[in-house]
Amino acid sequence: MGRAKKGVILPNSKLDQKHILLVDPDEAFRQVLQEVLGSEYSIQFASSVKAGISQLDAEELDVVLLNTDLENGDSSTEESHALLKAASDRASAPPVIAFGWDSRRKRAMEAMQQGAVDFLEQPLDIRELKFA
Repeated sequence: MGRAKKGVILPNSKLDQKHILLVDPDEAFRQVLQEVLGSEYSIQFASSVKAGISQLDAEELDVVLLNTDLENGDSSTEESHALLKAASDRASAPPVIAFGWDSRRKRAMEAMQQGAVDFLEQPLDIRELKFA
């Protein structure tokens, strides 16, 4: 809810922010994404799927952005599925938007079958991301 000032309700920027959990190995990407999206978005960062799962309960999340190109050996697809399941098991069940390079179409299809609400190709189009 906003703050009242002389009968006018002003938005409370903390409450109006969209809270995003970015699961991606590149901290620099988080910083660029935060700059591009602006102060309307608060981005939490997890450099691995395991760290992302542990942060799902950290705060109320509006969405999880999951990089399906995470390179953790043969288990990267299994770990992505684990995050999708963990997100869907939450009471608030934040939607998961997966993203990756075009050459990883198989992972895109798997992510959608496991519960991702959308898949965006890299490089990310900011307008498309905001719409999703």
